[in-house]
Amino acid sequence: MTDSPTMSREPADEDVTLARYARHVAKSSKVLWVDGTPWTLKDRVLRPLTMPHRMKPVDRAKLRAALKETGALLAQWTEGWDTAPCDWWYVCCDQPDYDVGTLRRTVRYAIRKGLQECDVRRVDANWFAENGFPVYRAAFRRYGAAPLLTREGFAEEFRRHAEYPGRETWGAFIQGQLVAWATCILIEDAVAIASSKSDPAYFKSKPNNAVQYALTRHYLQERRLRYVLSGARVLAHDTNIQEFNEKMGFRKVYCPLRLELSSLAAVAAALHPPAWARRLGLRKLLPIPMERLDALATVVQISRSCRSLTPPNAE
Repeated sequence: MTDSPTMSREPADEDVTLARYARHVAKSSKVLWVDGTPWTLKDRVLRPLTMPHRMKPVDRAKLRAALKETGALLAQWTEGWDTAPCDWWYVCCDQPDYDVGTLRRTVRYAIRKGLQECDVRRVDANWFAENGFPVYRAAFRRYGAAPLLTREGFAEEFRRHAEYPGRETWGAFIQGQLVAWATCILIEDAVAIASSKSDPAYFKSKPNNAVQYALTRHYLQERRLRYVLSGARVLAHDTNIQEFNEKMGFRKVYCPLRLELSSLAAVAAALHPPAWARRLGLRKLLPIPMERLDALATVVQISRSCRSLTPPNAE
């Protein structure tokens, strides 16, 4: 642990525009603008960088051109915000009066215990780049897995994140030691929790509850942002993060899922399901790992179930 972290300043509105965030992402990833919306490529999937409630209508012909240009397997986005229930959703909190008193009794206990035993505050992003790795490593050790990043790689990645003024990081400290953290991305009038980790040795002190509560209350009550976003529906693995968030006052916000498939992805989707895709040797025929074929089959099924939903409140 080095010198105590200093509080980071709150960015001005002009610091957290979508255009500025897109320029920041473009320094390390491919970014394309399609009809006024920036999209980025990750794992051969194009996704918009805009917050989901601000997603604009998309020209599919232009998206098909973007797929060819980037070699992406598909483009994935949502249409509308807070629509009728469907098979796709985001998990967020949008209660302007968010407070511990509105939550379940057991959750209130966990939050109050966490705030009593932990000092929760925002920390300077560059300080975090140099000091956040031990918690990151401890979180992976809980599952007997090696961290995805080395200490040097962690520092480099989070120093790069710190170049965007809307990157804000929260930490929980016990006797001056960082035991949990969450890093957030502000874009215009909303904020997304980008990642979070905690040291399992300190779970009994409830640092996760304390950090989640403190940052959510801060952004909703003090900064008056529209919502705090935890993420979209998880497909690839089992997780209890959604259950945790819902106990913390978050909710599902339904948004119909839309896809545009490349010709390769369309073939892979047509030749599924996974059970006989393996028998046919698609892994050898198509350069797509089987777990991605499984995820592809799932999102295609979800998007088909959303086809009849025409959001009345798309912004």
